[in-house]
Amino acid sequence: MTRIIDADGHIVEPRTLWEDYAEPEFRDRMIQIRRSRAGSDELWINNENRSRPSLPVAGVDDSRRLSDLERRAQITWDDILPGGYDPYARIKVMDEEGIDVAVLYPSLWLL
Repeated sequence: MTRIIDADGHIVEPRTLWEDYAEPEFRDRMIQIRRSRAGSDELWINNENRSRPSLPVAGVDDSRRLSDLERRAQITWDDILPGGYDPYARIKVMDEEGIDVAVLYPSLWLL
């Protein structure tokens, strides 16, 4: 039997992960997802806006949905598909795609 292995799967950290779990004295320097006045999400690290138009903060989402450049500019953390953060939804997606095993990596924490 052939087994399909996803060797480069990514989970999506909750938007408030670092606010909730980092030591209080370091929280202002940790990764933050902030909503701009224009309604888009921005990536802030150490109080610096590290966002880039070519890579939306929610760029960890399904690449098929990101191929639409107009949509890509508008996607926010709230648009991320449940398979990116919910283990039960992830298993369902893996079953639909015929993936037997996945090696998972963080997304933003890789920075």
